[in-house]
Amino acid sequence: MIAECRKGFRPYDVVLLRAPGTERVAPFTEEIPADRTAAYVCANHACHPPVTTPAELAKLLAGP
Repeated sequence: MIAECRKGFRPYDVVLLRAPGTERVAPFTEEIPADRTAAYVCANHACHPPVTTPAELAKLLAGP
């Protein structure tokens, strides 16, 4: 998933990682199961539902 985030030029994107064993990074990360990777893509004060595969993430990052 990180590799997908690093593709292209996205100067205003923010990537937040929650490492295994980390209790809390941000309030919304508490809902992410510890045994899987999830990505949240937000724009204009709204977030899409989390995605769990690089292909899904690439589609969201590509935009409408």
